[in-house]
Amino acid sequence: EISELDILEYVGCDKNIIYTTVHTTATLSEWVPKSTASKVVGDVETAFHVYGMNWEDEKIEFYLDSPDNVYLTFGKPAQKGADYWPFDSDEYLILNLAVGGDWGGMRGIDNSIWPQSMEVDYVRVFQK
Repeated sequence: EISELDILEYVGCDKNIIYTTVHTTATLSEWVPKSTASKVVGDVETAFHVYGMNWEDEKIEFYLDSPDNVYLTFGKPAQKGADYWPFDSDEYLILNLAVGGDWGGMRGIDNSIWPQSMEVDYVRVFQK
């Protein structure tokens, strides 16, 4: 089974748009409502923001800057199984700067922008 929670994805060729996606076996094989969202963030490249996620037993909420600013809620489907909700187990955290690929490289790569960096002020994980 597949489980991936993308709190923030930013593709340089889509300036000022952030993406959030819930990947499961079901979302990769069929359209599942409320499994992805995008949001315009005008200063995404120049300012720090809080990209957050509240993960509960029955839903996962993604927010920008404040838990009151939820822009994607993925609810646990009733009686669908692990293909739709594989999030009843521990996950691990990855922060990466990816370049190219099918999505990020779909319009080519501008080599004049290098070197680049990804600045992360902090990462926090809380448990209720």
